[in-house]
Amino acid sequence: MKLSQQIAENIVHEVNAVIPQMINIMDENGVIIASSDLSRVGTLHDGAVQILRDGLDELIIHSPDEFFGSKPGVNYPIIMQGAYVGVLGITGDYTDVADSALIIKRMTELFPGLDDIAHALADEPEVTVVPNGVLTVQARDANVDLEGFLV
Repeated sequence: MKLSQQIAENIVHEVNAVIPQMINIMDENGVIIASSDLSRVGTLHDGAVQILRDGLDELIIHSPDEFFGSKPGVNYPIIMQGAYVGVLGITGDYTDVADSALIIKRMTELFPGLDDIAHALADEPEVTVVPNGVLTVQARDANVDLEGFLV
């Protein structure tokens, strides 16, 4: 699975409507694909490269000189279907931004799956709700597994 630039941009936009911190989302190569600071889009973030290369769970950057293309803050891998597909970075002091960053990370990991569901449902699927509350959907897109969602 690949994190799309459009989804990344939507996440940054929606999050910045609620919190003021600067947010970056980097792709599987460590390139910034969405950012609160548009001038950073398309630039390399060496902190993200290290997370992706070394399989780190978290990287705290304390100084702007620590990693090329990085600012002080916290960075987390974006993991989808067990694979590292990108990195989320949020600028600021770790104690101020870590909790928000973890929430945004999780939202970023969930959002593409929800987007797949929305597209599959837009194609007039056959929907069945059984008495135990399980929703079964037969979508035209065989790559989208929607069975097992509770209602």
